[in-house]
Amino acid sequence: NFTTAALTPPALVSTIPGNGASNFPSAGDLQVVFDTTVNLAASAFTLNCSQTSGITLSYASSGSNFTLDTGVALVEGESC
Repeated sequence: NFTTAALTPPALVSTIPGNGASNFPSAGDLQVVFDTTVNLAASAFTLNCSQTSGITLSYASSGSNFTLDTGVALVEGESC
């Protein structure tokens, strides 16, 4: 006999910048924090901006606290 446990998806704890932030530096790294360790696919995070296109994000493949490096300075004042 065996039983299965319900799988609880990881919860998002915080992001930097926060939703709707307007004073984030254009060359700043993004941060995403989950409540548990996760394993990420290569395209787990994407960034779509109003002016800058083709942004490739660099980040670790597993963990709970991720720093996302854009590798470029975004256009000041643009919406992403």
